[in-house]
Amino acid sequence: MTGYVDLKHRNKYPRGMRVEKTECAHILPFSLGDFNGKEPREVENKSIIWAAIFRYFPALEGLISAETINCLENAFTLTKSLHDYFGEFIFTLEQTDKPHTYRPIWYEEDLGSSVNCPDVVTLTSRNPSLPLPSPALLQAHCAIAKILDVSGIGREISIAIYDAAMEPDIFIRPDGSTDLASIILQRLLMQV
Repeated sequence: MTGYVDLKHRNKYPRGMRVEKTECAHILPFSLGDFNGKEPREVENKSIIWAAIFRYFPALEGLISAETINCLENAFTLTKSLHDYFGEFIFTLEQTDKPHTYRPIWYEEDLGSSVNCPDVVTLTSRNPSLPLPSPALLQAHCAIAKILDVSGIGREISIAIYDAAMEPDIFIRPDGSTDLASIILQRLLMQV
């Protein structure tokens, strides 16, 4: 997205390329596809989440599911810091009228100015055989980020995640596979 080359692969590119640690980011979180199918409660919770996704984002039905969460259309490469902000819905990409061109939106403005992110982003691939990220998935991510910001739920979720990370018996895995939905739901319900 930013044109940076991953630090580990810089020798494959011409000198002078911008270099940074990069990561593959899921547009819809990996945790939506990661659950124990033998646990009825987990199956029910994920079913409810997916039903809500398809109800409010009908364009996603048939495009993605719990089984296909790792599809190429649901991923793109970001610098490590942008990946973190994207995953927390602090940063998102708003579609423009040009194909695969987006405007970065920041829900904590002071962060947007501190990260090297262009004002307009046109997603490309160095390998034309790989699909670009799905505009429908990016649009859903953008809508969810707006809802979390306007409702104030985003801030409550951030606090719940931070509090959970501070508990010694909870380990939040950096690969995104932690079932944050259950942790957040428990924290939010305790505050009602």
